[in-house]
Amino acid sequence: MEGRWTAAEKATAEHALTYAIVGSADTVRRGIVQFVEREEPDEIMATAMIFDHPARLRSFEILAEIGRDLEARRPVSPIGAGR
Repeated sequence: MEGRWTAAEKATAEHALTYAIVGSADTVRRGIVQFVEREEPDEIMATAMIFDHPARLRSFEILAEIGRDLEARRPVSPIGAGR
């Protein structure tokens, strides 16, 4: 893209991809763990720009598996323990 987009367009694209996590299940797991440790989000929203519907569904299945694994390992807060 060098020479084809403006500095502002490049900055916008780089900003939009700041938290993009792409790759194998292990790569995505590592990326999510790093993101959660760094940003401490209350929730994570995911999108998948995959044309092939079965592939897109499989991508979300993998993400759900990762989420369940991470949630199971999360320490329980004494404040939220009674909920």
